[in-house]
Amino acid sequence: MMVGSSAMVGWISRTSHAHIKQYYLKGRTSSEVEPGKGDLNLTAIPPVVVLDGANIYLAFQLQFNATLEQQPILLAFGSRYPVNHKLAMHDDKTTIRIDYSAGRFSFYDQFLVNP
Repeated sequence: MMVGSSAMVGWISRTSHAHIKQYYLKGRTSSEVEPGKGDLNLTAIPPVVVLDGANIYLAFQLQFNATLEQQPILLAFGSRYPVNHKLAMHDDKTTIRIDYSAGRFSFYDQFLVNP
């Protein structure tokens, strides 16, 4: 599910600055993850990162050409800071499927691949 897709990644730097960046996931190695690239069509509303205690929240708005009925979404996290916007392997992940037409979501592990 990840290779060939785009991702929004957010983090808080060691100096407490919030960052959010789109990445293109060309492959499975760090050198194949390209910062500042991707196919996600963001709206003009700026994306944000918010830190609330131990929780980090990413907010961004995408624009689609057609109405989505369902969409699988991979959620992943890592504990290491990006170096020159290069990402390390994530520590854990899960996949959810959002059913926009029914207003529901479910965990959908069949999309998961080995790290």
